[in-house]
Amino acid sequence: MIDKTVFIDTNILIYSNLALSQFHTQAIQRLQDFADQDMEM
Repeated sequence: MIDKTVFIDTNILIYSNLALSQFHTQAIQRLQDFADQDMEM
């Protein structure tokens, strides 16, 4: 069995919600990558 659990750093969650952040797009992309890989967050 492969464990597909990841822990998300708080900064990624914050940046993904702050559209004006310079890291917004990168944070959204990282979360989407995890979702595309069926990772449990």
